[in-house]
Amino acid sequence: MTRVPLLSSIRLFNRRGDTKRFLFLLLLIFLLLPINSLEVNFNNTIEYFPYFNELPITIKYDHSVERGEVIEILEVNKRGVYVLEMRWQNFGAGLPEDFTSIEDNYYVKRPNKCLGKSLTYWFIPLNNVEIKVGDRTLLYHPNSEVKISFTLETMPIIEFLLRGQKVG
Repeated sequence: MTRVPLLSSIRLFNRRGDTKRFLFLLLLIFLLLPINSLEVNFNNTIEYFPYFNELPITIKYDHSVERGEVIEILEVNKRGVYVLEMRWQNFGAGLPEDFTSIEDNYYVKRPNKCLGKSLTYWFIPLNNVEIKVGDRTLLYHPNSEVKISFTLETMPIIEFLLRGQKVG
């Protein structure tokens, strides 16, 4: 019968310390994993929205010249911000002239075009803008002008958790 020295068996079976170190290392690795997020900057506020595949953005507003409603449906993914669909009620002053269909009294265009990794809009109260990111309404008919920027970022999970929501 072979005997194992007591000191080596204590080190070998000190599972509590090994388990704590392993769990700490596992947590550290998890917190350093990258996460895709959308940074939304408006009204001196910065908010971050994580996304794994796609994140929808809906922007509804009244055109400031033509006064008809415009609806833009965007999608964020790791390649960029895509315009999936545009709907508008009349022509003129920067609105598209080409459309693919007419649905529910809207001209509809589905370009599925990448707009890049950042996008900025400027709205005035006359626009009656409503902006939703996912299911969350960020703006609803603000009573002052608003500049809103959308920027795609990749950051470690720990940075995302630490940033949270900032007031600038």
